Amino acid sequence: MTHPSRNRGGFTLIELMIVVVVIGILAAMAVPRYRQITIDARSAEAEPLLSQVQTLEERYKAKTGAYTLALEELEGGAGLSTSARYYDVSITAHASGFCVVATPNAAGISAGVAARSLDATRTGFDSANCS
Repeated sequence: MTHPSRNRGGFTLIELMIVVVVIGILAAMAVPRYRQITIDARSAEAEPLLSQVQTLEERYKAKTGAYTLALEELEGGAGLSTSARYYDVSITAHASGFCVVATPNAAGISAGVAARSLDATRTGFDSANCS
């Protein structure tokens, strides 16, 4: 008596292992790139904040004839120091007149963002001291 041959479907262990290896390679390439894109997106929060404070400083100078180092003296500036998710904003003295500084807060430090600054001539810097 002969048994009819069974048609076995499915994947072999080798085929499954190859799929796992390919997925692992793709993940190894994608995860670091994703992290960098996430950090870049979070760091982008600083640019509009710096530009806004710079504009408010110019407006303040047009009214009073001098720059200020106090955010509270700027029109709408009191809320700027707490409005950002990843940065705290401050103003320091600088040879150009002022330096607006965005330093990472606790959420920013854990997110991996870096300090940014902008001086009165609208020159941007990847540091906290306009240099």
